[in-house]
Amino acid sequence: MRFQDKVGIVTGGPSRIGEEVAARFVAEGGLVVINGRDAGKAEAAAKRVDATGKRIAAHVGLPATGKALAKAAVERFGRLDVLLNDAGVFAPKPFVDVTEAEFDWFLDISSRARSSPHRPRLRL
Repeated sequence: MRFQDKVGIVTGGPSRIGEEVAARFVAEGGLVVINGRDAGKAEAAAKRVDATGKRIAAHVGLPATGKALAKAAVERFGRLDVLLNDAGVFAPKPFVDVTEAEFDWFLDISSRARSSPHRPRLRL
């Protein structure tokens, strides 16, 4: 098993791609913390990935909460080995109709959320 007892974080874990990544990580022997903005979706995804709850934990909050994610992984599983940033958003509308606020939101999730989990990992 490629990820035997490795601990990972998957941002955007409740999404289809994020959930599949988490499921494959667990299937390969890994332990994973998934992150999402919606508590119900995060918990449901965690149960679908591992109904026992032994190999997965859900963390709810903004994807930019990198420090809390790293702390959750270390507290639950003892360490952190892998980060996969799958956080992103999709707003299906013509680009010319996107407001400044919507564009800022898109950039926050798609850009900043991808780098935030790495900073606290470097301090562990």
